[in-house]
Amino acid sequence: MARKAIVAAAKVTSKGQITIPGSIRKELGLVTGTRLRFEGTRSEMRVVPERPRASFQDFVGIGNPGIPEGVSVVQFFRELRGHDDLA
Repeated sequence: MARKAIVAAAKVTSKGQITIPGSIRKELGLVTGTRLRFEGTRSEMRVVPERPRASFQDFVGIGNPGIPEGVSVVQFFRELRGHDDLA
C-alpha cells in the first residue's frame, strides 16, 4: 500500500534558517541535534536525516547466543559434536 505524501511549507529567515514543521519532524524522527543532508538538483531537493552507521564490530557475536566470547562458531560446534569433521 502506497503511503500518503506529506506536504508542508517553511519560510527561510534572513539568517537562512527554517523551522521544520512538527509533522515532518515526527515523520522523520528528528530530535534536537539531528544532522540533515540535502540531496538533489537546483530545481528539486531532498532532505535526508543523517543516521550514524554502526561498525560491523558492534554486531559481532549478536547471532551467537550461548557461545562463549573468544570461541569461534566453528570451534564451538566441533567441541559440541565431539569430533573434528575435517580430520
